[in-house]
Amino acid sequence: MRIFRTASMVALTVSIPTSANAQAARAESSTSANLAFFQSCPVVKADATENDGRRHRPEAAGAILGAAVGLVGDLVSSGVKALGGALEAASQEKAFNADGVTSFPFYKISLTNAEPSVASIFANMSDGASVCLILSVAPTGVKGVPKADMTELGGHLPEVYRSPQADVYSRWISLGINDSSNLYIEAELQKRPDGFRVRPVLIWYRKPFGGAPNRALHTELHVTFATPSAPAQDSALGSPFALARIKLPAIAPGTALGPNELIGYSSVVVPPRPTTGSPETTMNEINAVMSGIPAKQAEIDGFTAAATKNPNGPEAKKLKEAKAALAALSAQKDKIELKVDADGWYNEHVGTTNVQMRFVVVRNANQFGMAIAAALKGKADAIGTAVTEELKPTPAKSAWTSEQTGYVTAMVDVDVAKRAYDAALASGDAAAAAVALDELKRTRATANEKAAAAGKPLPFPNI
Repeated sequence: MRIFRTASMVALTVSIPTSANAQAARAESSTSANLAFFQSCPVVKADATENDGRRHRPEAAGAILGAAVGLVGDLVSSGVKALGGALEAASQEKAFNADGVTSFPFYKISLTNAEPSVASIFANMSDGASVCLILSVAPTGVKGVPKADMTELGGHLPEVYRSPQADVYSRWISLGINDSSNLYIEAELQKRPDGFRVRPVLIWYRKPFGGAPNRALHTELHVTFATPSAPAQDSALGSPFALARIKLPAIAPGTALGPNELIGYSSVVVPPRPTTGSPETTMNEINAVMSGIPAKQAEIDGFTAAATKNPNGPEAKKLKEAKAALAALSAQKDKIELKVDADGWYNEHVGTTNVQMRFVVVRNANQFGMAIAAALKGKADAIGTAVTEELKPTPAKSAWTSEQTGYVTAMVDVDVAKRAYDAALASGDAAAAAVALDELKRTRATANEKAAAAGKPLPFPNI
């Protein structure tokens, strides 16, 4: 099982600028936590949330969205960044918080057995299934591997919901989690028709952290999802595309809430990761190879008769080039098929997604809400601009076009011509090298033409 984990970091979304007085007035604290990704939660069984349905508390998420000048669906990166910054600023100034970051692959590629020549993008969580985020705060001064003695946790979480102790133990060891962690949270990412939602299934608030009071207080869970980008462009986390804010019940240290107690505390459905980047690139590259083979075979069939009649004519030369291109495509297809399992899944996950999870303990809920509002007030113009841009109509775009196929095929022809030119140079035949160079220039010019048609940068601007 793959585990995706990074070192924890604090305050990764872009903060709302605060005055020196506000900085000095901070009475609460931030604590570093570890955040990890698993295909299933270590403690809570995968079937514990089977009967959730679509219920959620209206106040559990979305209150911050209503204040954000009507931001539609959390779709706009700059709007999400502003909301995340407001939550971060309020959490740092008016709450005790523990947060960590990690990354995970949001998508996987399928080449179905029914249509082996078509690659499609699917979320890395199938219908009715989920993946899991695990946030933990290590106890001070405790070292070594976890004992995985769940006696204390078992007093709060019925055995029917818990995975076998040996399984939990092995997963905790791989994550470096100690069973006496001050805070331990499991949250599922559950696929929904128009996106996904964050569904906490276990919150074990074992001991106060960072100086938080030892009594029941209002708590929240904030989860931000982002695509990787340069920090200067958006935030240290990347370009945010979704934000989930979940208002949890008051929790006192020394207690744990399991899947039943948390059934009403899911986030609203947030949008999926954009498929730009590695998901579309990988899918398009596979489709170019798969669709390029029959197209190249059709060329060969068209050249064969004429080449047979005139072995020294231009069709014979084109036939030879087409066969070489087909061989190159077939070799690429073989490499692709080596990575496809019996169910048609391509064995490379794509769509790297950065995620930050923050658990917040709020001493005064009213002051916390006022801090959020104050942080958002200075960002109203940015959010309004983001909404305006989001509402602009955009033309529909197909996942793959004939122009893209033409571009990739032309690039394959360039590779074939380059190998022929290199071989001619190596042979020492000047005449053959001159002919091969002319052919290389021709294929590069064609590749430029196809690139322009596909809306891509010219690969050989100087030929």
